[in-house]
Amino acid sequence: MRFLILIFICSLCACSSSVAKRLDDDILVGGIESEKKYKGLLWYNVSLDTEMRVGVRLLNPPPQTRLFLPMNWGGRSDLAERININAAEGPKGPLAFTIDRTEGVIEIDTRDAEWVQLQYTVNLNGTDRVHPQLERGNIFAFVPSFLVRPSSSILDKLIDIPIEIRTPKNWLVVSTWPLVHNKQSITNTDEIIWSYLVPNPSQLVDAFINAGPQLKKRTVGNVTIVTNIKQFEKSKPLADFVFEIVNAFSKRFGSIGETKVVVRPRRNHSEGYIGMGRRGGFVIELDELTDLEKEAKILIAHEAFHLWNGHSLVSDVDAVAQTRWFKEGLTEYVAIKKLYQLGYLTRMDFLDELAAGASAYWSNPARSKPTLTGEDAEALSYDRGMLLAFAIDIMFLKTSSSATIETWLVALTQTEEAKSPGYTTALLQKSLFEHIPLNPYTESFWQRFVVGKQTLNLRDIFVEADLHYLPRRFNRASKLIELEKKDPIYEQLFSLP
Repeated sequence: MRFLILIFICSLCACSSSVAKRLDDDILVGGIESEKKYKGLLWYNVSLDTEMRVGVRLLNPPPQTRLFLPMNWGGRSDLAERININAAEGPKGPLAFTIDRTEGVIEIDTRDAEWVQLQYTVNLNGTDRVHPQLERGNIFAFVPSFLVRPSSSILDKLIDIPIEIRTPKNWLVVSTWPLVHNKQSITNTDEIIWSYLVPNPSQLVDAFINAGPQLKKRTVGNVTIVTNIKQFEKSKPLADFVFEIVNAFSKRFGSIGETKVVVRPRRNHSEGYIGMGRRGGFVIELDELTDLEKEAKILIAHEAFHLWNGHSLVSDVDAVAQTRWFKEGLTEYVAIKKLYQLGYLTRMDFLDELAAGASAYWSNPARSKPTLTGEDAEALSYDRGMLLAFAIDIMFLKTSSSATIETWLVALTQTEEAKSPGYTTALLQKSLFEHIPLNPYTESFWQRFVVGKQTLNLRDIFVEADLHYLPRRFNRASKLIELEKKDPIYEQLFSLP
């Protein structure tokens, strides 16, 4: 049975004497003038100190307003449990509302209300990296983990969404939302108000917030690195490295503007390095910022390229599963190739990463069980996708004197359909064969391994590049051997641009 809560706040006393707080001078809503009907109709106010309090206000609501709790995101299904609804109010005072936590729906009676505002608090005691957290005096939160939103029929029409974050005056706030200004509050001189204007709903959700008194930032070019003062004292080497990577991708695929990078403490050393990208930035977990291990460099390059492939280029909502190899595995391949070109990986490092990916692919139980879900299925998209990307890159090298897999990706970044509604397998195929010949081998490869998802023959894939694959055996790691022959294809792979 569904768990329904019906809350009647509007008693006779409340209705006659309680009046909701009016919009004051600190708030952006009401100060935005536009001929566009849906500009500035939704507003968020986020107050941060030892708690996280959020107000969401909708102007000109329908008679019955439906707001939606965060549900499944980042592999977590308990996000709504960490949201505590405090009140709903309009110009005349409190409003009655119901909560269906099973469906994640809040319904508010907004008949004759010029605006409606929902107040809620967010639990910051989560231990999972996806949950909003108070860690070492600072607050970090991925926006999808705490944002209560109106229905898509309302949200999808909105533009220029104002957001205000209120903090104590000694706090720093960094977000991937576009910052308009930050200044002292008019109504409370101990507070600073950080004002943002988010252009569209996708950028509203695809973001993160990091705030607190123990944060410091370092900016190199268009890259800002945010770290915890107590854990990471020296951030310049990391900032220089990230800027070099982002700048190299920008030169090839176009500028994406300011990039915010948040460094969080590494939580579980047995898991390897963890990262997560958002539009306009990414989050990484590290131990040290100076002597970065190879795995950490690959993680950073992977997340950096997601600024293009994953946030500029996006999958059609109906093609996410079929194209995950392109989003994750191809991104991994482009990342290690770029690190080699910049001198951060040796030739042998590059081959070892390809061999390790091949070994992981072959030993993954999801390879032979397509219906398998969970971590194995997730990992398969990385390793299988990296091998597909390598094979496609070799196709380019064998058929063109100048084009590479990056040529295809540049073309995709200039294809509006690949940005909205997003790419599909058919669109990727159409775009690819505009740059490489459609012959029996290339067509068969695409149909069998991309469309049909047949098991990859590892030796055949690497022989196309004049490489011999030695699988893992006992204590010996898998390995790629360069075949000795005249003008081997792998030499083109290793030639620097």
